[in-house]
Amino acid sequence: MLDFIERILRMPRVVLTVMALLLGEGLMTYNTMPKESFSAIDIPYFYVSISQSGVSPRDAEKLLAKPIEDRVKEIDELENYSSTSTTGHASVFLEFNVDTNKDQALADICATMNGVSSKLPNDANEPTVTELSFTDMPIISVTIYSAVPERELVRRAKDLKEELESIADVQSVSLSGSRDEVLKITIDFNRLNAYDLTAAQLFDTLTKNNMVVAGGTLDTSQGSFNV
Repeated sequence: MLDFIERILRMPRVVLTVMALLLGEGLMTYNTMPKESFSAIDIPYFYVSISQSGVSPRDAEKLLAKPIEDRVKEIDELENYSSTSTTGHASVFLEFNVDTNKDQALADICATMNGVSSKLPNDANEPTVTELSFTDMPIISVTIYSAVPERELVRRAKDLKEELESIADVQSVSLSGSRDEVLKITIDFNRLNAYDLTAAQLFDTLTKNNMVVAGGTLDTSQGSFNV
C-alpha cells in the first residue's frame, strides 16, 4: 500500500488532475444543493384552541382548558402538555416524542376531542386542533408606527401590504393590529318622541341601510356585471 501511494506521489500531474476533479465536483455539488435559511423541522407539536365570548382567564382555565387537559393527558407518547388561558380563550399545547408519527398523533388528538363539547359550556365554540409548522412562521415582520391618526396609519400599512404581495418571491403577507371601524350611534329619545318614532323603527332603518342589495346587471362590450 505504501509503495502504491509513493508511486502516485511521484506523478504530480495525476495528483493535480485528481484534485482538480474533486474540487470541481465539490463546487458543482455546492451550487446545486438546495439551501434554506429556515429549514423545515418536522416536530410533533400541536395545540388545541377553544374560545368563549366574555369568559374571564380564571374561568377559561377551569371551564375550557381543564376538560381538554383531562382528555389529552392519556394520549400515547404525549410527553408534555401545558395550557394558557386569557379573556375569552384557552389553548392547550401538546408536545409528543420526536419519534412520534405526526399523522397518528393528530388522529389520536382528534379522536380524543370527540364528545368533549358535552364537558364545555353551552356557548363555547368547538375546539380546534392545529399542527405547529415552522415553515408557516413569518420570515420578516415589519412594524409601522407614527404619530399620525390611526386611520392614516392603517391605510399606509395596507398600501405596504399590497406592495409586498406584488413581489414575486413573497408567498403571503398578513396584516395584524388594525381595527375595523365601528359607527357608534347615540339615540336621542326626546327627538324620537318628537318625530313619533320608536327605537325599533330606527334600528330597522339602520339595518336595511347596512345591507348590500343587488341593483341589477350592467351590460358592456366586455361582458355582464352585477351591480
